[in-house]
Amino acid sequence: MTTTHLSPVRTGVRYAIDLVRERVLADRDAPAVDDGVTRLTYGQLWDAAGRLARRLAPAGDDRVEVPVGVVLPRSAALVVAVVAAHRAGRAYLPLDPSLPPERQRRILATAEVRTVLTEADVDLVPGADPVDDAGPDVLPDDLAYVVFTSGSTGEPKGVLIDQRNLAYLVEVDHALFGRSPADRVALVASPGFDASVWEIWPTLAAGGSLVVVAQDVVLDPARLRAFLLDRDVTVAFVPTVLAERLLALPWPATGCRLRLLLTGGDRLVRRPAPGLPFVLVNNYGPSEASVFVASGPVAPDGDGPPSIGRPVPGTRIHLLTDDLVPVPRGDVGELYLSGPGVGQGYLGRPDLAAERFLPDPFGAEPGAVMYRTGDLGRWGDDGIEFAGRVDDQVQVRGQRVEPGEIAAELLRQPGISAAHVMVCPTDRADDAHLVAYVVGDATDPAQVRRGLAQVVPAGWLPRHVVAVERIPMTANGKVDVPLLPQAHDTVTAAPAFIGAADGTEQAVAECWRQVLGLPHIDPDVGFFEAGGHSLHLAEVQALLAARLGVELPLTTLFEHPTIRSLAARVRTATAGAGDAALDEPSARRRGSREGRAARLRQVRAEQVTSWGGSTDDR
Repeated sequence: MTTTHLSPVRTGVRYAIDLVRERVLADRDAPAVDDGVTRLTYGQLWDAAGRLARRLAPAGDDRVEVPVGVVLPRSAALVVAVVAAHRAGRAYLPLDPSLPPERQRRILATAEVRTVLTEADVDLVPGADPVDDAGPDVLPDDLAYVVFTSGSTGEPKGVLIDQRNLAYLVEVDHALFGRSPADRVALVASPGFDASVWEIWPTLAAGGSLVVVAQDVVLDPARLRAFLLDRDVTVAFVPTVLAERLLALPWPATGCRLRLLLTGGDRLVRRPAPGLPFVLVNNYGPSEASVFVASGPVAPDGDGPPSIGRPVPGTRIHLLTDDLVPVPRGDVGELYLSGPGVGQGYLGRPDLAAERFLPDPFGAEPGAVMYRTGDLGRWGDDGIEFAGRVDDQVQVRGQRVEPGEIAAELLRQPGISAAHVMVCPTDRADDAHLVAYVVGDATDPAQVRRGLAQVVPAGWLPRHVVAVERIPMTANGKVDVPLLPQAHDTVTAAPAFIGAADGTEQAVAECWRQVLGLPHIDPDVGFFEAGGHSLHLAEVQALLAARLGVELPLTTLFEHPTIRSLAARVRTATAGAGDAALDEPSARRRGSREGRAARLRQVRAEQVTSWGGSTDDR
């Protein structure tokens, strides 16, 4: 450990940035973040953030009101950027750079962001001019970060989280999970989700090391397991769907340093097998209450799905009727949250905030506020049992989605006069998907999905777009769902597969059709437009390996999102083999292909075990 020239830590409340600074004082040479390309010690992280903070220094009250936009992927640069924002006394607004540009522009404009940080703005080269100033004093009501979530009105809404809230998140995490300098924590979450806040700040405040997971590894459960083992990760948060796939894989009895697998974001239905080398912890919480408000370890045995846990220290969860009366134990009530994690409201939406952030009639302190979640639950023996929603908000593979926002985007498209979006029920835990019903002249499914892809995340694209003459309504003005046609009845309305150029293109198309369950796919329609999602890509990858004997990284499947473009990439990878070889493999290639086929069977078996179905479910 080297000595440091930093001045003593300022006195008063220890906010997140104060705690990070303490770790720099304690050991500048301790590892802070490693993204596979760049490794930074705490001293290097602090100095790089200090140099950037000087450029972000605001004037007057600007530091409190206007966040810094951070449009960066999971990386060392992302960590430098968020630390720099707080060193400059600024809040930050993180966005995943993979979001459609129009959605990024709309969110940044809504927040009136004037400064946006991209990879070109973050200097990771160790400098000779480390900055040792403590920066502006942190006040409890200063904004810490803003995250945008789906909005029922058709526009995303920005959740305001202040420094007091963030300090509470760090404190609760340390109390429950005991993070320390010995921990190596996986950075898995998309930067735009508040789970990344949970990964970054408690880890740095404890002196631990962040280990960044590449996107193609995140999407492949087997590779993610290998990454966690090979990189000696001790704590990892993964979305519910991915956690269930990890639980289906075998884990070594020795040599595994992973001690906590944290999960949340969707209803957990799988329990861990006895004897796993780590503890599975289920968590629950909305962005409006600083990431998570309930937590609990999941036992291998138990009846029914695991609970969402018990309230974390300092948080109170009330299960109430519509009249704000507590329900008897065992009855279903709506979840209301109160405590130091409840945020300030919504950016520029005092009307919406007034509907969700209510005076707390049970609070001991004057002016106490509680947040109305819209979630339903009941008290069980091991915590709160999740019982659904009171409105139309849904979870699609861990993402919080307001179908009303997608419908509003559909109505912005020329020629569409009415739209309704809903989740299609499914028996597969990772296969919940959206269906859009549209009325109007411009109702070509591929065209509608292309238009949506310009303004919403890929995970929000409906798998099916169904053209109807009208949206049926009940006498109470609700959509009459039973009268809507089944989505699978209209799948043949998708553009027909116009014929394969060669055996390679035909093989790719067959892989797509098998995974997506579609009889017809246009070779020029994107994978996500056709209803696929990121976890489907791992299945396509395995099928291609088994059928064609070619190993393609998942990033290649992202970069070549159509049948035609992916087939061209496969031809390049198998140059010299020819289509005949692809259809009739030589003895030399057959052995490796059989091995890949065995891998595919293993993947499929693991998925079936996770979903609780049979191999005929597809």
